Amino acid sequence: MNSNQISKAVRLALVAGAVSAVAAPAAFAADDQSTTTTTTTTTNNSNSTNLGKIEVTGTRIKRTDVETAQPVTILTQAQLKQTGLTSIGDILQSVTQAGSALNTTFNNGGNGSTNIDLRNLGANRVLVLVNGRRWTPALNGTVDLNTIPVSIIDHVEILQDGASAIYGSDAISGVVNIITVKTYNGAEATAYESIYNGGGHWDGKVNEYDFTVGSSGDKAGVVMNVGYVNQHEIWAGNRDISKEPIRGVGSAGGSSASPFGRFITVPTATGACPTGVTLTIYGTCDMTLRAGGKGGLAGSATGPSLTNFRDFAGADHYNFAPLNYFVTPNERTSFYAQGHYDLADNLTFTTDILFNKRSSQQSLASSPLFLGLGGSSFVNGQAIGVGATNPYNPFGHTLNGSTSTFNPATQDLLVLLALRPTDSGRRVFNQNVDTAQFTGTFKGYFNLGGNEWDWDLGYTYGDNYETDLTTGLFNTERLATALDSPGVAPCASQPGCVPFNAFGGANGTLTPAMLNYVLFEEHDASERQMRDFTGNINGSLFDMPAGPLGLALGYEYLEFNGFQHPDATVSSGNTSGNVTQPTDGREKTAAEYIEFDIPLVADAPGFKMLDLDLANRWSQFKWFGGTPGTTSSTVVHTANATTGRAALKWQPSDSLLIRASWSQGFRAPSISDLFFGNSDSFPQASDPCAHGTGVVNCGGPHTQPNQQIRSTVGGNASLHPEKATSRAIGFVYNPDFIPGFDFSLDYYKIDLEQQVTAIPVQTILNGCYINNNLQDCSYITVKGGIITDILDTNVNIGGVKTNGMDLATHYKFPSTSAGDFKLGLDWTFLRNYDQTLPNSGSPSGFSTTDLAGSTTGFGGFPKQRANLSLAWNYGNLSATWAMEYISNMTEGCVALMFANNLCSQRGATAATSSNYLGKTIYHDVQGTYHSDDLNTDFTLGIRNILDKQPPTADTAFANSFLPAFYRVPGRQFYGRISVKF
Repeated sequence: MNSNQISKAVRLALVAGAVSAVAAPAAFAADDQSTTTTTTTTTNNSNSTNLGKIEVTGTRIKRTDVETAQPVTILTQAQLKQTGLTSIGDILQSVTQAGSALNTTFNNGGNGSTNIDLRNLGANRVLVLVNGRRWTPALNGTVDLNTIPVSIIDHVEILQDGASAIYGSDAISGVVNIITVKTYNGAEATAYESIYNGGGHWDGKVNEYDFTVGSSGDKAGVVMNVGYVNQHEIWAGNRDISKEPIRGVGSAGGSSASPFGRFITVPTATGACPTGVTLTIYGTCDMTLRAGGKGGLAGSATGPSLTNFRDFAGADHYNFAPLNYFVTPNERTSFYAQGHYDLADNLTFTTDILFNKRSSQQSLASSPLFLGLGGSSFVNGQAIGVGATNPYNPFGHTLNGSTSTFNPATQDLLVLLALRPTDSGRRVFNQNVDTAQFTGTFKGYFNLGGNEWDWDLGYTYGDNYETDLTTGLFNTERLATALDSPGVAPCASQPGCVPFNAFGGANGTLTPAMLNYVLFEEHDASERQMRDFTGNINGSLFDMPAGPLGLALGYEYLEFNGFQHPDATVSSGNTSGNVTQPTDGREKTAAEYIEFDIPLVADAPGFKMLDLDLANRWSQFKWFGGTPGTTSSTVVHTANATTGRAALKWQPSDSLLIRASWSQGFRAPSISDLFFGNSDSFPQASDPCAHGTGVVNCGGPHTQPNQQIRSTVGGNASLHPEKATSRAIGFVYNPDFIPGFDFSLDYYKIDLEQQVTAIPVQTILNGCYINNNLQDCSYITVKGGIITDILDTNVNIGGVKTNGMDLATHYKFPSTSAGDFKLGLDWTFLRNYDQTLPNSGSPSGFSTTDLAGSTTGFGGFPKQRANLSLAWNYGNLSATWAMEYISNMTEGCVALMFANNLCSQRGATAATSSNYLGKTIYHDVQGTYHSDDLNTDFTLGIRNILDKQPPTADTAFANSFLPAFYRVPGRQFYGRISVKF
C-alpha cells in the first residue's frame, strides 16, 4: 500500500472512530451519580468539571494543568478595563508580541477595522477564535476585532506559537482566543467617556454605553449584552506632526496636483513655452498659474491668457494634510447573547449569537486629476487632453495627451495636467458593515473502557456584509467630454454637458453646473460568509506508568464565500479614484486531525513530570470562482497540506517547568489573494531614473511629479499555500522561597516560506533601473518620461525568518497595612527579521534584508517592546500605573528629506542616509472607587499622562506618523461608571 493510501486510510479511520463514538447508544450511558462530576472548560460553554480539567488554547486535550508546552498569555477582564480602551483590537495591539496592523488611526488605506498582527508576520497569519471557534474574516483573511465588544469578554488567551496542526490554516504566528462571559446572574450598566487634549485642541471624544443581563441555574443559563461605541474624529490639521505631508517642509512634500494646476507640455505647435515659462532640460514647459482672483485666469477681465502662466516650483505643491483624519470616526452598535441548556445529565446544547453594526469614515483632500500622457485617467484607451474648442483653453490649440491621435503641427503634447479642483469638496469614504455570527454546539461525555470521553458537534455561520459610499470623485468619461478631449464627442453635442474650466487658477471658478456634470457617487458592496462544521472527541485511551495517555481527534469542514463588487463607473476605469475590478470566489476545506498527550515519566528524581504532545492535521483545499460578477462552480485550484507538531514539557521540580515545541504551519491563500480584481494602488516610491545616477534602461529623461507612483495590484489564481516552521524553547520558574513570584523566558524562531504578497514597488524599480533585470522592466509603464503604472499582483516569494525572546514576570507583594501591590512586566526582544525578496542583482536571484529596528510605511520592527504595570488595592480603592515602551527604529531617507536636512544620520546621498526615531515611553494612570451602598464602580484615568509625543516618521505613508505603534499625540482623559443591579 503506498503512502497516499495509508494516509487516506488513517484519516478515514479517525473520522469513523469519532462518528461511531458519538453515535453508539452505549456511549451515552450515564455514570453512577456517586462518582461523577461535571466538566467545565475555559473555551467552551459547559457546566461540567471533570477533576478540574480545562481546555487550553493550543491543544484539544483537556488537562488539569494550565501551563502547557507552548506559551500562552492570558489577559483578564480586569486587565482589559485597566487599559481605558473601548476596542479589544486597540488593546491587543499594545501587547509586546504585536506588530503592524490596521486600526482607526489609519486614514489613507484604512477601512474602519482593527486587526491584530503577531510577530510582524501580518494580520492574515493570526488565527482569531471566539470561545474556541473561528471568527468571520474579511476577504483578505483578517478579522475586524471591532466586531467583538469588550464588555462581553471574560478573558483573552494569546498562544505565542504556531498551531496549524490543531486549528488549521492561518495559525502561523499564533492564536488569539477571546473567551466570553459564560454564566451571569444579575444586571450591569456601564457608561464611559473620554476626550483627547493635544496640539491645543480638545477632540477625539469617545462614548461607550453597554448593558448586560443574565441568569443561570442548575440546568440552563443565558447572558445578553447590548453595547454602543462612538469614536469621534481628530483632524490631521489639529496636530503639529500631521498638519503637513512631511513635517518641516511645508507644502513642498505635498501633491503636484494643486488648485492652480501643474501643466507639463511639449510645445510642438508653437515651438516655445508661454512668456515667463522656462523650457526644461526634458524639452517641456513645466508651468502653473499665477495666484489671483476668481473667474477667468487669475482674475483676468478678458478671460484666460497665456501671460498668467509661470514656472512650477516646489512650493507650488499642495498641502493636502489638514483635510485628512488623524483618528477616523467609528460608530458601533452590538448585540450578544449566549446560552446553554442541559438536555440530559451528559448532553448540553450551547449557542452564541452576535450582531454588530459599524459605520466608519475616512477623509482625503479633494480628488486630484492627473490627465495627459503621464496621467492615470484614460477613456477608450486614450489619455485625456483639452480640446481647442474648450472655452477655457488659453493656448488656442489642442493639448493632446494621446500619441495615437497627436498632430505635432497643430497641437501641443500634454505630458501631464495635474489639478486639484477644491471646489468639488473633499473625498469622503463611508463604510456600513453588518457582522453576524451564530454558533450552535452539542456537547457531551460518555464512559468507554473505564475512562471518560468528551465530545462536541458544532456549526458556526458568519456573515460580514459591507456597503461603501464614496463622494467627491470625478467621472473621467464625462470629464473628457467637458474638456473637449480629442477622440470623444464634443461637449456641445452632449445633453446636459457643461464645459469644464481646468484653467481657473483659484477656488470658486468651478460652478455647480460644471461639478454636477462630472462628479459621481461611488457605491460598492462586498460580503464574506463562513460555514464551519466541526466534530471533536478527546479523552484517555489507557493508563501508562506515568499517567493516562490522552487522545483527541476530529474533523472540520470549512467553507468561505465572498465577493467585492465595485461601482460600475469604478470598474470601467472612468474614475478619478482607484480603479477596481470585481472579486468573486469560494473556498472549501476538509480536514482531519489527531493529537496525543503522552506521559513519559512522573514522580522520579529530576522528573516530576515529562510529557510529550504529538499532533498532525491533514487538510484538503478547493477554490472556485474568479469570474467577475459570479461565483463559479468550476474548481480553479486545489491543494493539500499536512502539518505536524511535537511539544515537550519537563518539570524537574514543583517550581520549574521547561518546555519546547516544534510545529509546521500553513496558510491557504484567501479569496482576496487568489481572485482580487486588478485595482489601483499608489505607494510611495522613488524612480531611480529621476533621482539617481548610474542607472540603466531609462529610455530617456524621467521626471517624478509625485512621491506616490501608481501600481496595479490584484489576485493570482495560481498561488500556493504558505508554509512555516516554528520552534520554541523556554522555562517557567515559580520559586518556593519567593511566594507570589513567577518568571518565564521563551525563545521563538519562525521560518515562513512561499510568502504570498506583492513585491514592493521599490524592489521592482531598483530591479529594472539599477540591477538591469528586464523582467522587472516588463512590469513598468512609462509615458512622457513619467512612470504611469507598475504591474504588481500577488506572487509566492522568498519569505521571512524571524526570531526573538519573550520575557514575563509578575510579583504579588505580601499584604501591607497600605494595601496590596502587584507588579508585572512583559518584554519582547526581536533579534532578527530577515525578509527574502527577488533580486536579479544577486547571484541567487534573491536578497535578504534584516528589518529588525527599521520602519515601514505603516509600521516597523522595533527590537524591543515592553509593558510594565503596578496595581494597588486597598479596601474599596484601587489604582494602576502602566508604562509602555517602544525601542528606537531607523527609517530610510528619500530625496526630499535629504534636500531638507531631515536625515539625522546624513551620508553623501539620500540612499546612504537614514533617520533615527528615538525610543518612546508612555505612562498611564487609573483609579477606581467601589461604593458598597450603590454597588457602583467609579473610574478615572489618563492615558499618556506625561504627554509624550511620538517620533516623527518622515517616510510614513501619511501624517508623518506610524499608526501601528504610536499613540495619538496628546493626553486622553476618561471616566467610567459601572452599576450592578
